[in-house]
Amino acid sequence: DYCEQKLQELQLSFTKTIDQVTERMQADLRFTEDRLAELVESEKNARSAQLLDLGRQVDHKNAEISDMVRSQVELRDQLATREDLRFTEDRLAELVESEKNARSAQLLDLGRQVDQKNAEISDMVRSQVELRDQLATRQDLRFTEDRLAELVESEKNARYAQLLDLGRQVDHKNAEIVEMVRSQVELRDQLATRQDLRSVVESAHSEDSRSPEGALSATLDTKLQVLDAALADLQRELQTCKEHSFNQSSEVEQMVIKALSNEVNKRFHGLESQMHKTNFDAASVFARLDSVEADTLKLSRESHDFASLRSDVEAVKRRLLVQTDRPSIAATGLTGLESSTRRRFPPELRENISNLVQKVGETVNQGLPGDEVTSDTASSFHSGAKSGSDLPEQLQQQLRDGTVSQEGYRQALVVMQQLKERNDSLREKNAELVEEMFVPDPRVSVPLPSWSADQMIPAEVRGGSAMLPVAPYQRHTTGAMRSSSPGSHTRVLDRAKMAAVPTAVPTAVPAVIGTPVLVSRVPAVPAVSGTVPRTGSPDRRQYF
Repeated sequence: DYCEQKLQELQLSFTKTIDQVTERMQADLRFTEDRLAELVESEKNARSAQLLDLGRQVDHKNAEISDMVRSQVELRDQLATREDLRFTEDRLAELVESEKNARSAQLLDLGRQVDQKNAEISDMVRSQVELRDQLATRQDLRFTEDRLAELVESEKNARYAQLLDLGRQVDHKNAEIVEMVRSQVELRDQLATRQDLRSVVESAHSEDSRSPEGALSATLDTKLQVLDAALADLQRELQTCKEHSFNQSSEVEQMVIKALSNEVNKRFHGLESQMHKTNFDAASVFARLDSVEADTLKLSRESHDFASLRSDVEAVKRRLLVQTDRPSIAATGLTGLESSTRRRFPPELRENISNLVQKVGETVNQGLPGDEVTSDTASSFHSGAKSGSDLPEQLQQQLRDGTVSQEGYRQALVVMQQLKERNDSLREKNAELVEEMFVPDPRVSVPLPSWSADQMIPAEVRGGSAMLPVAPYQRHTTGAMRSSSPGSHTRVLDRAKMAAVPTAVPTAVPAVIGTPVLVSRVPAVPAVSGTVPRTGSPDRRQYF
């Protein structure tokens, strides 16, 4: 009876310990998932802010480049316009100076010719006067006067022909001058030349008016007036050519601006394509970062799932080994005692132990759904474990048949020890990552699980043992839980693996004699169904 009571006490304490450990694991898992979700959200906001800052910097740089290009284009246009104007003014001054010198030389030659002709006429008149004086003394004065009239008429005709030839020469020279001036579009200072020519003509006219041959000078004045009219027409043509050249220069300026704008657009498109290429290259880095974060979160999840089992499993193992290795119990009597007492185990305890063994075996042999086990420690553990896949099935079969022995419990403890060693190796391998991810952030407020006042029911004592009615755990989200951020991964949890572990304790339990069991308020494991959000980082490619 004493051994049976001890065994029942051990089973009850083992069940409560397993329930507490399971509840603690679930609470740590929920806290870890919430913490990781908040970290991912803060990281996403930080990356979004960085991308916005980068976009603003790129826009600012593009605006500065556009302003620089525009200022360079304007400066180059101004320099080109100044150089063209300076060259045109110099060329026009040279042409005006050369034309003025040519006109002055021609007028000087014409004045010399007129002076020469006037001198010849004066000499001829003087000779005629002397001849007339000589003939006046003669008797044949009439014949002499007739002869003189004929000579004067012939001389007049000859001089008139010479003047006509001179006029034609002047017209030819003027035509050459007009053609030369018309070929130079930039000539614009013809008014000064016209005034100089008019002053010279007026001086020549004043000199000719004093000569006896004033009629010939009047004819020359008329031709010069015709030349002035031609020069006025030429000035109007030059003004028209100047306006046409201004229009052409405006068209050329527009063409240059258009070509430069095309070049600027090409450079802008090149910078834009380079920026897109940089973003595409960064997307691969972000994808690798997502994969590393997923592996890190998976390892941290496994580590936190089994971190709380250390002290509890060690304590249960020590107590179980001490109680099973008592010298007062013989080996032969122990087998009969086990066969007589295992049939008296309640079905809830058997189901709890079966679920625990099944969960431990599945955790040892395979990872979570949707994950890839990349850890070398996990692979070495699977390769080194002996019949790890058969051991949970054998224990489950023994529990179903009611033939489980103390060796089965020892095997379960061995499996737990292996899990502990695996957890230690994983924590040593990923110590830096776990420490970095779980640094407390004072800016982030983590919601803690809460219970209402009516759920905190005091413990009740039934049958001489301390019993604690378990309050249901309140979750703010029921059913399917998905991540609010776009692009986040989701995975479906197996209902069989995530089934709630029953925490009911049989009411008909005899009084416990020996070490009392500590009673703690542990919430029951909620039955989670549907999808649970994966705490990996969201897909950052959506920002590009």
